[in-house]
Amino acid sequence: MRERSKYQKQTLLCMMSPGTERDAETPLIPPDYEDQMATRQNRIQIILRVYAVSFLFLLAMALIAAPQADIVENIICRHLQDPDLDLTKQPLDCKREAVQSELALVQGWADSLIQIPGIFLALPYGIMADKCGRKPVFMLSFLGVLLSDTWVKIVCEFTSPPRSLGDLFPDIFPIRMVWAAPIMQVIGGGRAVSTLLTYTIIADVVRPAERTRWLMWLTAIDLMAFILGGAGGAVLMRRSSWDPLILSSFLLILSMLSMMTIPETLPVEDKYSGEDREMGSLSSRPAIGASRASFRKLTASIRAIWTNPVIILLLVVFLLVRLSTESKSALLQYTSKRFRWEYSTVSAVRDTTIHTIMYL
Repeated sequence: MRERSKYQKQTLLCMMSPGTERDAETPLIPPDYEDQMATRQNRIQIILRVYAVSFLFLLAMALIAAPQADIVENIICRHLQDPDLDLTKQPLDCKREAVQSELALVQGWADSLIQIPGIFLALPYGIMADKCGRKPVFMLSFLGVLLSDTWVKIVCEFTSPPRSLGDLFPDIFPIRMVWAAPIMQVIGGGRAVSTLLTYTIIADVVRPAERTRWLMWLTAIDLMAFILGGAGGAVLMRRSSWDPLILSSFLLILSMLSMMTIPETLPVEDKYSGEDREMGSLSSRPAIGASRASFRKLTASIRAIWTNPVIILLLVVFLLVRLSTESKSALLQYTSKRFRWEYSTVSAVRDTTIHTIMYL
C-alpha cells in the first residue's frame, strides 16, 4: 500500500510539474489514431469505387446476352430463308432446325474462343500487375473487353436487316466474323483478368480478417447486377433488341471512367523493392540472362500452382462454376426454341428467378 501511495504521489507531482503545459497542449487523440481513421476512410472509398466499377461492368454484360442472341438468330434466319417465300402470307420461322443449328454453332464457338485470351494471358498480366501496378492492367482489360464487344456489335450491325447504317453498308461481314472478337481481348486478357484484379484490389486495401466480409458484399452486388441486367434487358427488348446493346456500351465506357478514379493499390515498398531487385539483376547479367531468369520465375510460379493440392481443388471447383455459367447461353437458346418464347421473356424469367434465389 505504501509503495502504491508513493507511486500516486509521484504521478501527481509529474502532472503538476512545469512540463504540464506542454502535456496539456498535446491532443487527447493521438496522431496515429487520426492517421488510422483517415486510412480506413480511404480504404472504404476505394472499396466502394471497386463495387461501382464491378456493378456497372457486370450490368453491361448481363444486358447483352438475350438481345445479342435474338439479333444473331434473326440474321441467320434471314440468310437461310427461301427466296421464293412470300413473307406477307407466311412469316419467317426462326425456330426451325437449320436456323437453331447455325445459331448454336455461332454462339458455342464464340463463347469458347472468348475464353482463350484469359487462359493464356491471365498469369502474364498478373505478373505485370505485381510489377507495374493494378490500375494500368485493369484499364487494359476493360479496354480489351470494350473493343471486343464493339466488334461483335459492328458485325451484327453490318449483317442485320436494312436499318440505319445497314442501309449504306448491307451485309459486309458474315455473322461468323464474331469469332474474331477474342483477338481484341489480347489487350488486357479479357474478363478473367478484370475479375482477378477486382479481388486483388480489395485484398490490397483490406485486412485479412475482413476480406471475407467485403468479398461477400462484392458477390451480392454482382448478383444484383445480373438481376437488374436480365430484367432491364427484357424490358428494353420490347422496343428493340438494339436498345440494350447500345446501353451496354455506355455502361462499359462509364465503368472505365469510374475505374480511373480508383488510386493505385499496389504496396509501394513491394513495387520499389521489386524494381530495385530487377534493376540489380539486369545490371549484373546480359539481356539474354535476364529473359532466362524471367522465364524460370514464370515456370516456378506455374510449378508452385500445380504442385499444391488445395489450389488444384479450387481450380476444379472454379472450372465447374465456369462451365455452369457459360452453359446459360445454351439454356437461353433451348428454352426459346422449346417453348417458342421470345428472348425477352426467357431472359426475364431465367435471370430474374435464378439470380434472385442465389442472392437470397
